[in-house]
Amino acid sequence: MSHPRAPQESKDRTILLSYPAYGWFWCTRVASGVAFQMQAVAVGWQIYDLTHSPFQLGMVGLVQFAPIVLFTLIAGHVADRYDRRTVYGIAWGVQ
Repeated sequence: MSHPRAPQESKDRTILLSYPAYGWFWCTRVASGVAFQMQAVAVGWQIYDLTHSPFQLGMVGLVQFAPIVLFTLIAGHVADRYDRRTVYGIAWGVQ
């Protein structure tokens, strides 16, 4: 038995690709991701080249990764506990 929504979902994906703005958005997201990865490699390479210390290289990785984990846990708690519109407004204002 086939799923009745399958053809519609396929059509929705095709419609998204027909918008030039969506294509540009997708391309910039991919380029941004590649740029962040290149920056992380360059920083790690620079630190290792200056210090020749695997420990220092590991600390750079930890410093890049730890805030993401910390703020994700805090943001999840705040989003679940408080009104999301208020949280969004405060976050946007602080930014």
